[in-house]
Amino acid sequence: MFRRYNHRLVVLTEERNRQERAVNEKAIADAGARAAESNKQAAKAEQAAAEANLEVARLKTPRILSPIQQQRLMVKLAVSAGQKFSLAVGEEPEQLNLLGEIKSVLLSAGWIQVPVTGFGDIAIGDAALSFGTGVVVRLAPNATSSARAAADLLANSLNEETVDSKPEPDKRVTDPSILNVLVGSKPMR
Repeated sequence: MFRRYNHRLVVLTEERNRQERAVNEKAIADAGARAAESNKQAAKAEQAAAEANLEVARLKTPRILSPIQQQRLMVKLAVSAGQKFSLAVGEEPEQLNLLGEIKSVLLSAGWIQVPVTGFGDIAIGDAALSFGTGVVVRLAPNATSSARAAADLLANSLNEETVDSKPEPDKRVTDPSILNVLVGSKPMR
């Protein structure tokens, strides 16, 4: 009788151990899957943080034109030598520095600077105080074809050098042969 009872006890104990082992193995597998999912989410979060850090660095880095970029721009823009332009700028030092570089390039390419008109009475140096985003090459709505071509050339050339730029008609530009180059705040993108 004891043998039978012991045998039955052994069988029941083994069955119980098997069931507990299966439950434990499933729990371990589930925990491993949750850990893998957590690791995957952590990796995504780390990647998003790295991308955010790069964007912050991009936003903090001032826009500049290296000497090589300035030389390339001078060569490209010399095609429109004789184009008249005026200047406008925001009040931040980064904007003023970039304006100085662009002005130097334009003058070296044979463009002709004229006094700014139509953008108010407040000036910073020889540029009107104005606000906008990026570099905006403003032209009269009835601009001449050569002024339109020069505006497109300047905007496209700056974009190729990683300076966000666009041509834009502006009714404050009244002379159809003159462009107004605004250096505004750095785009957030």
